[in-house]
Amino acid sequence: MERCADPALRPEGTWISPQMRVAYRRLHQLDYAHSFETWEGNQLVAALRGRARRAFFGESMFSVARDASKVALHALVQASLARNVRLIDCQVDSEHLRSLGARSLPRREFVRELAAATGDSLPGASWRKA
Repeated sequence: MERCADPALRPEGTWISPQMRVAYRRLHQLDYAHSFETWEGNQLVAALRGRARRAFFGESMFSVARDASKVALHALVQASLARNVRLIDCQVDSEHLRSLGARSLPRREFVRELAAATGDSLPGASWRKA
């Protein structure tokens, strides 16, 4: 999360306060927050983070290398497919995401998909690596 909040990458500011970093570390320990990362050697070059169980809610991302965010997104999609996740909420519509297959949903359809993804009391499959 530190890179997502890096002022050099986010000169306009960020919602990722020190308190949010602590909260997300705890959510990660509880298997509710997840990070999909792209590394070049031992340098982190892209990551997307979010919360998930039966739906994934993207919260932050960064990329400093061409196409590195696509690799992280691919990992998220593969993990989601393996867990029968039916909804990945990217939050911000962009031409880039649409070029990768994302689509914007009308509110009514989004609410229906969200209810289907979170409507039962089952927690969903663990996102921890086996």
